[in-house]
Formats: sequence, C-alpha cells, structure tokens
Amino acid sequence: MPGPGALLEESTSGANGVGTALAEGGYTEIVGPEHFIQEFQDHACHGIPLREGGAVSGVLSVSVRRPEVGRRLHEIMLCAAHGIEMDLLAGRLERDMERVLAARDVPTEELQRLLHDIFQVQAAARLRIEIAAEHLATNLFTQTRDLLQLAATLVRRFRRRAALWRALALDEPLAPRPVVLDALVRDIAELLEVESAVCDVTTTFEEVEPVVVEAAPHTLTRALFRVLLGAIKAARGGGVYIALRSMPAGGELRLTLAPGPGAAMSAPPPVRILVPARLEAPNRGACDLTEG
Repeated sequence: MPGPGALLEESTSGANGVGTALAEGGYTEIVGPEHFIQEFQDHACHGIPLREGGAVSGVLSVSVRRPEVGRRLHEIMLCAAHGIEMDLLAGRLERDMERVLAARDVPTEELQRLLHDIFQVQAAARLRIEIAAEHLATNLFTQTRDLLQLAATLVRRFRRRAALWRALALDEPLAPRPVVLDALVRDIAELLEVESAVCDVTTTFEEVEPVVVEAAPHTLTRALFRVLLGAIKAARGGGVYIALRSMPAGGELRLTLAPGPGAAMSAPPPVRILVPARLEAPNRGACDLTEG
C-alpha cells in the first residue's frame, strides 16, 4: 500500500479510494480490477472526503480484502467522517473564541471572523440556531457576549453530534445501561437533518413521552439510526411523523410516513418499533428490535 507522500491523484494514478473520492466529491467504492494500479486490485477501497466549512480538508479511506463487508464499512465510514467533520467545526469555533477572549480590546476584524465562521458552520451542518446571528451582525461591540454565547452553544452541539456519530461507527459491545430513549430519538432525528433535506422530507415530533430503557447504547443507537434513515428515504418529498409512547415493558416508537406527490398511490403503513425495557446486545453487534 502507498506510504507517506504517495501521489494518488486520479489524473495520475487512475481510479483509487483516495483520488477518486476527491475527484467525485463524495463517497466512492473501488472494487478489485476497477483499480488502475495493479497492486491495489486485490482490495476493495472505500473513500470519502472530509469537509470543514464547506471546503475539502482531507479524505478518509479504508481498504479491505473482503468486498462482502462493504455495506457495513460504508456505514462506518460515513459516520466516522461526519464525526471528524463535527470535531473540525468545533475546533475551528473554539480557536476563534480563544482569540476574541484573549484580546484586551477586541478588534472588529476578530468579531467579524467569528461571525463569518458561525454563518459558515451553520450552513455546513444545517443547524437550527436559537439566536439570530443576523441581528448580532448589526452591532458587534454591544453584542459580543451574545456572539460568544452563540459560538459556545454551537461548539457544545458539534461535540455532542461528534460523539453520536462515533457511537454509530463503533462495533464494540458495551454492557447494557440506562438510556433515555426519547432524548436519543430526538438526537438521531437532528443528526439526520442533512439526509432529510436531501430527500426533501420534513420530520415532525408528535406526542413523545419520557422513556428509559436498559440497553447497550451503541447498538441501540445504530438500530434506531437505521430505522429513522429508512423512514426518511421511504417518505421522499413528504414527511415523517414521530411518536414515542411509554409502555410497561419499554417503549413504542411509531413512525407515520407521508410520501410526497407521485411517490406512491397510497401512504405506506406506519412503522411500529417496540423497544423492550431491557435489551441485550447479541454477539454480532446488531440490536434486535421488534417491528410491529
């Protein structure tokens, strides 16, 4: 495999997991003889660009000799890449905040840079911001405290999202522990804002009751992620309505799908998932939820 400094630009090295991902600007999978370089042809290479503030700052690539693991590896790489991007965005805002806080007399250009970065990372991550950044731009000197509070809020949100993306990428089994199911479902729905926008789907929470279950957090998170992502894709151009009801034996998650015009003649039946009060993680790392 290539060492440090190897040139893998697609125009020079042909199709490969690094250069092709950068050339395509998205996730790519190059299998066996699809590689231009003969030494790579016994591998399946997966690559995905990493973006910071909308610009590509690197690429994450993994090569394996077993193409059949591609589906799970695809999921791992997407989640790992999103986690890295969230950490990059948080680090960028933290550095801006440190410069502003360290300045005795805060220069206007530093505040303008911080505000500019807030706008950029908001667009990159599709975050909902409680404070109107446009209003803060009108008077940077009197609103410096609010600007810093907004940046700190975004940093905390990015860190929380990064941790959730990492949990989705991990396969390591964890012992069951109390999991606040209603908060987890909300976090996953927020995590899938970009996918919802791509599919032109509006996600709406209806009645959501507090539910706590005993479960391995990573496997439960991954199972719910797949359920919600599947619902969003099935409701393309329409909406997904989420309800969570507390039950004596756990919680019932109900997803009502309303696909957009032309997607289907009739709406698909609601997806009903039963999450038991105590959920053991099987050895294979999957989470056995019951679908009604």
